[in-house]
Amino acid sequence: MMKPSPTKARLLLAILLATALPGCQSPPQTIGEMIDRSGQNPDRLRMRRSDPTSTSKSLDENSATAINHYEQILTLNSAPETRAEALRRAADLRIKAADSGLGDDANLHRGIALYQQLLAEFPHYPNNDHVLYQLARAQQLASEDDASITSLRNLAENYPGSNRAADASFRAAEMLFLRSNYEEAVVEYARVAAMGENTLFYDMAQYKYGWAQYKLANFEAAIPPFIALLNRLIPTEDNQLNGLAAVSGAAQVQGMSSDAMRALCLSLAAIDGGRSIGRYFSGKNEPTYYVTLYDNLGKLLLEKRRFTDAAGVFETFVETHPDHKLAPRYASQSINAYDSGGFTEPALLAREDFAERYSPLSSYWQGEQPPVEILRELRGYMDELAKHYHAKAQQTKDETERRAQFAIAANWYQQILTTFSDDPERAKLNQLYADALFDGGQTEAAAQQYTITAYDYGAHSGAADAALAAVKAWRRYTTEVPEQQHRDALSKAIAASQRLAASFPNHPEKPAVLLGAAEDLYGMEEYQQALDAAQILVSDAATGNVTISPAQKTKALSLIADAYFALENYPQAEQAYASLLGLIGSEDEIAALAVERLSVSIYRQGEAARDTGDKQQAAQFFLRAADANPNSALAANASYDAGVMWFDLEQWQPASETLELFRQRYPQHALVAEADKLLASAYQKSDQPARAADAYARIASRTTESADTLLSASLLSAQLYDKAGQTSQAATAYEQHLQRYPDPVEAAIKIRQRLAEIAKQQNDTPRYQHWLEEMILADQAADAQRSDFTRSVAAQASLELARGDIAAANTIALTHPIAKSLPRRKQAMEKAIASLNRTAGYGIAVIATEATHELGGLYRDFARALMHSQAPALSGDALEQYQIMLEEQAYPFEEKAIVAFETNLQRLQQGIWNAGIRNSADALADMVPARYGKNLKTEDSYESLF
Repeated sequence: MMKPSPTKARLLLAILLATALPGCQSPPQTIGEMIDRSGQNPDRLRMRRSDPTSTSKSLDENSATAINHYEQILTLNSAPETRAEALRRAADLRIKAADSGLGDDANLHRGIALYQQLLAEFPHYPNNDHVLYQLARAQQLASEDDASITSLRNLAENYPGSNRAADASFRAAEMLFLRSNYEEAVVEYARVAAMGENTLFYDMAQYKYGWAQYKLANFEAAIPPFIALLNRLIPTEDNQLNGLAAVSGAAQVQGMSSDAMRALCLSLAAIDGGRSIGRYFSGKNEPTYYVTLYDNLGKLLLEKRRFTDAAGVFETFVETHPDHKLAPRYASQSINAYDSGGFTEPALLAREDFAERYSPLSSYWQGEQPPVEILRELRGYMDELAKHYHAKAQQTKDETERRAQFAIAANWYQQILTTFSDDPERAKLNQLYADALFDGGQTEAAAQQYTITAYDYGAHSGAADAALAAVKAWRRYTTEVPEQQHRDALSKAIAASQRLAASFPNHPEKPAVLLGAAEDLYGMEEYQQALDAAQILVSDAATGNVTISPAQKTKALSLIADAYFALENYPQAEQAYASLLGLIGSEDEIAALAVERLSVSIYRQGEAARDTGDKQQAAQFFLRAADANPNSALAANASYDAGVMWFDLEQWQPASETLELFRQRYPQHALVAEADKLLASAYQKSDQPARAADAYARIASRTTESADTLLSASLLSAQLYDKAGQTSQAATAYEQHLQRYPDPVEAAIKIRQRLAEIAKQQNDTPRYQHWLEEMILADQAADAQRSDFTRSVAAQASLELARGDIAAANTIALTHPIAKSLPRRKQAMEKAIASLNRTAGYGIAVIATEATHELGGLYRDFARALMHSQAPALSGDALEQYQIMLEEQAYPFEEKAIVAFETNLQRLQQGIWNAGIRNSADALADMVPARYGKNLKTEDSYESLF
């Protein structure tokens, strides 16, 4: 028999499937359903008895008669061919009767026995393939499935050329499959498939072969038959999304193609999940329906909730077919699969890949504009990526990682802005872009983007906020740049601040921004610009254009004042600081500085007046500066400078008052010494010696002064006290001066002279004598400094001391008994004579004449004392004799007195005339008038009294 053509085979297959796969409609949803839909149920190939009503009675009688006829032949000794034919026909009729439901089981079993007998007796019977086929059918009707399978397999193995071989092998395979004997079923399905694609059951055998291998978990082996089957059933695709819809033929064929596709997908999925399809076809030719295969495999995995595997299928398609027109669709489906399974990170990576592959500038589009739906998806993915990394960065604690995440977010915002130039949300996106840059540490770039957001998108709700953010970003940038770039960065921050103030006049942060700009300008030493910015703010506040807080107003006024001060506009600075201090309390933290600057501003005006020669006004400015901040160092200088101005103007009273106040307020100031000098001079010139003396005394007490200054001040202090009549203070000052400056000797001796005079004036004889002795000692110790002056002073001092000794001697009265009083008088006179001798020893004529006269007087007084001494209780001659004796004792002393006086008169020959000589002449005239004028020989020394 000729093999049927492929077309006829397909038709027969359809007929077979119509009986074998009843009710096949839509593709099954589970493997179990697929098996059942494929006719793999216990009754699919079972030979059922026909309905009895479907056969006529006559047919039953004819069949019985025929069966009897063939049974009789078997009892005869017939020819082998006849007997064999009779066995076959008898068995056929019995099986037909049993199959028709007309016979009983005995008929069925008898038919089976006849077939078996035929095969045993005639193993080479030409129609044994028919016999085995019928035997298997009968055995199946008798529920002898194992025997039926054996018979069918015998047929296929022993009669491979039979037109029933394929049917037999296929039926055996089906029965084995239904009994889950997949390993043996595979052998039979393979046998049918090996017969070639023109075999009636070829497609079905491949289909079931694949299923059997799947059941055995031989997934690699299951795939090729499914592919081969689908290759024949599905026409060549032209990048179709669903090639199964193009399958032609009966519904059963379409159902089988759907089942085969599903089974193929299950096998691929079982091998290696979603990536199996790519690995399986690596190095192999993909089927023409690969689009449908990818699509179905992905959907199958999604049905089974194997989301990552499904995503893997779609990603594999994109990777292996990057230029395919459906690649964007499958890339999007991979994202949806990850999203469905809640796999955030893979979904994120898939979005990144989509954005990179299908941005309008990517090579995929080859310069063409992407479809609207792709752009819509791309826009959404980019937005999600940007927001994800932005949120992730905000939650990251590690600073390095945090900045990295912000950088990624910023990159996605930038890509959105670059890709979607007409996006209605561009301003908002640009703000987010700037935020990500700022938080990620890219401060300069952030500042630039904030500026774009604020000013390049027209009026929008976020413009004012962006302008403020730009200011803040530029400000932070100033803290990040190297020192050499700081000024440039600060200039940009200032420009941003001024632009905000100009563009958004009602911005609530305008005062703070303008103040910040003013402060920065001040810090850059752009004082005029700082002044202008602060004045604008104050002016706007005054007119009600902006509302500023008290603190901001204080800051603005402070900047104005400081700017005037820095510009050396001190009159304006003074006014500004005064206004500022009128606004704030003394406890304010800037009050102290404002007071200081106010004082300096006034002081600088004083300096300017002084430099122009207006010392009167300068003094007034200096005094005002001191009063403005009396506790400051400047106040001290200002007070002093004011005093100097008055001094230069020779206005002694204000000069002294100012300098005294300076000295009292600032006793430790370095200029106090200079102030004392000025005071001393001012007091001298205004005839206030006592005050001048006080000033000089203070000067003299300072060790910091020069030696000359100290010497001069010390002496002047004493002299001015002396001049003021404050002799006690003068004496003390003179004594202190002597202690400090014992040299030069002449000056020191003069001071001792004055001290002696003061003591004498005060009737302080001991002190007077002390200073006389000091003058003598000073002269004696003068050595090389000894001079006529020092000797003269010493001689005079010695004379004064001698006079004291004389006076002391003269005070000793000669009383009775004279023997007692006379020695005391004698001793005192000896001391006086010694003093006079010392005085005369200086060799100074003027003083020597005085000493000589005093000696004469000493003797004369002694003679008189003797003459008038107290007499003892005598009378008469005794008394007279006593008087004569006194006269005799007194006479030598009178003579000595005369000799002394005459010695002075002899100095007239030397051309000397002074008080001493005159007094001696007067004394001689009184004592010896007759001898007055007589030249007497002078003595160089005085003899002893006795």
